[in-house]
Amino acid sequence: MEKKEIIHMLQNKRHDLMNQLQIVQGYLSMGKVDVVADKMTDIIAEYEQERLLMNTKATHFILWTLQFNTKHDHIRLSYKIHTNNSDLMVLDTKLVHAGNIVTNMIHEQGEDSELYHVIMELAVHQNTVHIIFTIHGYFKNWCRSKHMLEAFEEVEQLKDGLRCMMRISLV
Repeated sequence: MEKKEIIHMLQNKRHDLMNQLQIVQGYLSMGKVDVVADKMTDIIAEYEQERLLMNTKATHFILWTLQFNTKHDHIRLSYKIHTNNSDLMVLDTKLVHAGNIVTNMIHEQGEDSELYHVIMELAVHQNTVHIIFTIHGYFKNWCRSKHMLEAFEEVEQLKDGLRCMMRISLV
């Protein structure tokens, strides 16, 4: 990662935090303390998820995840990390590869006018990493992209998108 990319990522993080704080400030000025409390809970939960992501020690995967929303105009990524202090450095490139498969499929098979929301979940169970991508958005002909998703063990069509799961052994 180059210095310019790091600076750009930090600028985006600062921008997002400032937006969130300005919203909190606005609600405070209107006396909506209950809304402020909810918003603060959301902000803290978001940074807790980021802490859990950092604890994976999978540096390329961390950067891929943190930069994702600034690199893709019509895809929004959110993530849920269901593990604490799991060192996933040995799976770093495999995790990025799984994410790129999903991203490439959306770019190739999705609609340019559609905003896709991808929820990525990462969990460790008995020395196996489970990575699940739930993609919300319209695919005119997702069956054509099945070959792109062959790396995933489970692919399920949802009412409003797809769910793909991959298991990767830690040993």
